[in-house]
Amino acid sequence: MKSFFSIDNRITIGELITVISIVFSAISVLITWRNEQRIQILENATRTRVEIAKTLNTVNQVIQIQLSFYELIEEDIVEASRISVVEKEPFKARDYMWEKLFRHRGEILNIISQNEWEIAYTNLLTYGISADSLYLTTINRLKGLQENQFNLTLRAFEKEIMDFKPGPGQQTTVLIDRLRELKKTFRESHLDYSKMATSDLNSFCLKLINETDKKLIFNADDGS
Repeated sequence: MKSFFSIDNRITIGELITVISIVFSAISVLITWRNEQRIQILENATRTRVEIAKTLNTVNQVIQIQLSFYELIEEDIVEASRISVVEKEPFKARDYMWEKLFRHRGEILNIISQNEWEIAYTNLLTYGISADSLYLTTINRLKGLQENQFNLTLRAFEKEIMDFKPGPGQQTTVLIDRLRELKKTFRESHLDYSKMATSDLNSFCLKLINETDKKLIFNADDGS
């Protein structure tokens, strides 16, 4: 039986060119979309890493401010030693040192309070990183450490000044050197304890920074 309809299986050059153009256009769109997605992930990951680094830097700045306490008392050591040895007034020297230590502690606390370090972690929440519990634990450790180191320094300086018995013709440099050695010891221990206090937060943040871009953006670890 003769069919009234027939299908032409031949493809013209024009049709072939059209099909090829459509395929290449689709491929081009797909490549462009994938490149844009990669760029967006890279940009988001970079911003996240910058914010993590800023949070760590805030904590490290506070540690440096706390440690600056030991530099502030240098002149006071010299004067307290002079009062004790030259004026032969150890009680007056002790009271002088106490006054200066408390004053410098107040100065340090005032500087730190302007740093807004206690809320620095909130910026991480914008990037899906919940580290509030870990961060707050860290700053509470640093606060406690600062107070403990201050009290130890205060008592150690008092004892050294009151126990010091200068010999005949002995200069103030002997007491100065002893107090400086105490200052150096407490500064070093303060730094060591600060590293221990911040180790968990540092490990958490460095782990995130070293993650792949995709994992950092889509699977950020929870530090709470």
